[in-house]
Amino acid sequence: MRFDVGARVSFASRRDGRLTGTLVKFNRKTVTVITEDNRQWRVPPEILSPIQNVETETTVVRHDDNRCK
Repeated sequence: MRFDVGARVSFASRRDGRLTGTLVKFNRKTVTVITEDNRQWRVPPEILSPIQNVETETTVVRHDDNRCK
């Protein structure tokens, strides 16, 4: 899978569990990712998973609400 600089990615760390961040640089054998807590990680690209952008403005309708009849 090919990633571009600026892509949102996630990866698993043995110590910190699953982390998410932004890919900022390609090196010869690794890529550099800045995580949401502003830590910099150099990881092999094969452990990355893409993160899809999800719209946050989703309306949820509760069917058990009497006003929604």
